Amino acid sequence: MKKRLLLLSYYFPPDSIIGAARPYRIANFFFERGWDVSILACDDGSVGKDPFYDVSHLSVARVQISSLLRWINHAPKNDESCLWKGKIYRAVRVFLRNILWPEPFSLVCKFLEEKGDEVLSENRFDLILSTALPFSMHRTARYLSERHGIPWVADNRDLWATSPYRRLFIPRRYFDCIYERAVLKDAVLVVGVSNAMVDHYVNAYGLKASIRVMNGYDRRRARDDQHLQSLITCGAAPGKKTLEIIYAGGLYGGVRNPAPLLMAISQDKDLYECVKISFYGSENSCVNQWSREYPTCKIDMFPRVSKSELQVIYERASIFLVILGNKDFENGVLTGKLFEYLPYGKPIIAIAPDFSELGKLVNGYGLGLATRDPVKISEYLRGIIDGGESLIFDPPRELSSDYQIGLLYERISTIMDNKLICLS
Repeated sequence: MKKRLLLLSYYFPPDSIIGAARPYRIANFFFERGWDVSILACDDGSVGKDPFYDVSHLSVARVQISSLLRWINHAPKNDESCLWKGKIYRAVRVFLRNILWPEPFSLVCKFLEEKGDEVLSENRFDLILSTALPFSMHRTARYLSERHGIPWVADNRDLWATSPYRRLFIPRRYFDCIYERAVLKDAVLVVGVSNAMVDHYVNAYGLKASIRVMNGYDRRRARDDQHLQSLITCGAAPGKKTLEIIYAGGLYGGVRNPAPLLMAISQDKDLYECVKISFYGSENSCVNQWSREYPTCKIDMFPRVSKSELQVIYERASIFLVILGNKDFENGVLTGKLFEYLPYGKPIIAIAPDFSELGKLVNGYGLGLATRDPVKISEYLRGIIDGGESLIFDPPRELSSDYQIGLLYERISTIMDNKLICLS
């Protein structure tokens, strides 16, 4: 008899957003190993659709979110015509995010629970797996697990209660940590994407059944070598190469700052003549500010595009850019962008300390360069322009999503086998 998995995720393909990629890969991995996989997701309506993803083999049920939740999450960040109106928008949203405890996404829990009860009453399920953020996916999974007596795995793509990216009134974090631990302690396995996350669950919360499963790259996204060759001749300097450095995604209000890279380029004529940086879907205010601060740098900015459009952009890139903030917390962050870039086999410049988890991966596996030192960045770029550094590499298998999810699958199989032994 086939085993059945119920996977809970706020976003799920064809939603074109990075938060949908990991749950899709997990669902596919289990399906390819003979499981029947059902998905419980939300119909957010705020993101585009990506035709790359095929979900026809999966049973996907979606619940509508409330208009209030949609407004809180997707109200305009800026009103170009009226600055005070934009400030009021942001102030109201921050206020609502603080008073709606434990988080605004809890507004959808009741509907997810009702739909989950309906799905679980129709068939026997062997496992529930929830992937967060938002953390309310875990709250719903715990409810369904307790109500139906099904083991539950809590997969975490990011920290929740202790994340510095959440703007909260100070007392909130204390209560959020208590709540987070109370929910996660009922999971048979807690998953984090970095060693720092797992250390937090084990040491701060006492959740010994924790494991690191990195996001990993999707091998099916990669193209052959002829598509990876992206260098063109620089019109301003015949015979030299033009490097296009691509950054896709948000900058968290400038917390993720590429200043070391911009300093390296702006201080070297050979570099600022032959290197340009393209930002996609980043905050215009941040990019405009850096353009003013580093006028010799060639900086372009473009609006957010779909995953399919990004694939074409990534194919023409020379180098990818990943950035961490300056706080100590960031040293344990393994941004999903790293793994989104890896299938294309291009060098990665990571603005991060070499001792950070990101730095150890990039430098340790020879994926490019991780540093905050403009001099080292300048030397690295010069090496590429002069032909001393390779522009193509084959990303290591152990960083692929199949390998990483395989670690999760093995651990879950062991847990389920042990439970069967205990019941016999």
